[in-house]
Amino acid sequence: MLALLGCTMDVGYYPSEEYGKRPVQYKFGGKCEEHVFPDCDKLMDGTVIYKFESSNVYVCIESYWTYMRQVPPESEEVINAVCYER
Repeated sequence: MLALLGCTMDVGYYPSEEYGKRPVQYKFGGKCEEHVFPDCDKLMDGTVIYKFESSNVYVCIESYWTYMRQVPPESEEVINAVCYER
């Protein structure tokens, strides 16, 4: 069991430590026109986005969308976020 735990924590980086307190900046899916993840590139690095279909919050870190947490769609941070547009 310890061997498996070590494998899952190999990178030594937990994004919530740096990004966990950041509010959702953009949302997509649901009533928003965009239903596809935007590209996670250098311009989006550090951007926090909400996906309606899963109620998940992601952050763009080094070209990868990384799962952060779940948030209900009626939460204030989701309501205050703007719909992402390409």
